Amino acid sequence: MISNQGMRFFEAVVLIGLGISAAILPSYFTFKLEQFLGVIFMASGLVQLIRVLVDRIPARSLLYFLIALLYLASGIMFRIHPYISMLSFGFILMVFLMVDGLAKMILAYEVYPKALWQGFAACGILSVIMGVSIWAEWPLTSAWPRGILAGVNLFSYGCALLGLALKERA
Repeated sequence: MISNQGMRFFEAVVLIGLGISAAILPSYFTFKLEQFLGVIFMASGLVQLIRVLVDRIPARSLLYFLIALLYLASGIMFRIHPYISMLSFGFILMVFLMVDGLAKMILAYEVYPKALWQGFAACGILSVIMGVSIWAEWPLTSAWPRGILAGVNLFSYGCALLGLALKERA
């Protein structure tokens, strides 16, 4: 059985590796992420569509049906037109990084008395800065910068978790 500390260490190493990979191959990472999300959205849309048709949800069935079609259409768009969907995904990533950064700063505040809270605070500030940098240059920052920014975000969070895991080990 793996301890909580061992899992945190493993998670940190995986995040650091993914972060480095995304920063080295940003366009490839972004394109493959679009393709992967397309499959996830299509599968989700199909599952929801089957559920709507099988369960025959009476009062809101039209709404559920439209949501299922939205997921399915989004997944198809991500698969067929990944470059066009990168524009919308860039906007979503911008919002994600800003919210993620605020959440990490709150996490830093919650673990403040403990050592290494500065790592979480720095990671949160970095996420917000990356979100603002996408916003400042959007839609020009729709292809390669996202891979780099996501890689830096994963790497910095992995380093913060690694520091926490090593601190717990001592």
